[in-house]
Amino acid sequence: MGPLPGRIARLEFMVKDLLFELDEVKKLTRSLEQENQKLRRQLTEAYSQYHSDDNNKKPEHTDEDESTLMRLYNEGFHICNVKFAQAREEQCLFCLGLLRRQGDDEVSEG
Repeated sequence: MGPLPGRIARLEFMVKDLLFELDEVKKLTRSLEQENQKLRRQLTEAYSQYHSDDNNKKPEHTDEDESTLMRLYNEGFHICNVKFAQAREEQCLFCLGLLRRQGDDEVSEG
């Protein structure tokens, strides 16, 4: 019976190690979910601010608004109305069109 207790001890150690890793993955998942919710709120606010009507007048775009949308797009989120706030795996023509229109608006205003 000599090797059996040693094997059991090793298995217990492996199970404890796996449970620790599982706990770490759960913590990371919770953290990422919270960050995702925060980013979705920011994206929703930026999008609604951009598309809000102020007496049929488009809101003035600030460099901060543009940089926020550009930053969110570069971080891998859609900023277009087609897939708004969803994770982006590749370039999106709708998002790029929105960013380009923002740039064109600045050129025509300035």
